[in-house]
Amino acid sequence: MEYFLTYILPILLVMIFATLIVVLFIKQENKRKQFEIRANEGKGLLNQRILAYERLILLLERLQPESLIIREQKANMNSMQFHQHLLKVVRKEFEHNLSMQLYVKDKTWDKVKRTRDTLVRVINNTAANVKPEAPSIVLGHAIIESGGGELIQVSRNSIKSIKKEMNEFYGDNLFF
Repeated sequence: MEYFLTYILPILLVMIFATLIVVLFIKQENKRKQFEIRANEGKGLLNQRILAYERLILLLERLQPESLIIREQKANMNSMQFHQHLLKVVRKEFEHNLSMQLYVKDKTWDKVKRTRDTLVRVINNTAANVKPEAPSIVLGHAIIESGGGELIQVSRNSIKSIKKEMNEFYGDNLFF
């Protein structure tokens, strides 16, 4: 028994203590590595979120009536064909940017959708008042005149919301 207390017990206690230290060290090291991984992912998320803000503002600018109509105007189209073409372009532009909703607040995304919906409504309402066989330029001119004010206001509101959200996340002096 004296042999056990003198030699074996201290060896067992040292082994238990050493094992405990090693286990705690390994756990701490794993936590540190996970933190580093998250920190690196955070940098990527920051870049993705900033890219999303940029792309959504670009989308809203591209959907401005003047920009959209000048870019998409085709001389050989009639009003009905141009109407269908504009709706197709708006849908494609929006679908191309659907994934950006992952990086913005729901409230901001709702404002972007509202801008799109307002544009579609303006295009449809204006097209209903233009003869289908009229040249596409007539419809384009009518869209700019009839919906420009409301749509510009909704679009500006959306852009302000995007900028406000970005400033909330990163501060007013992100780039300056």
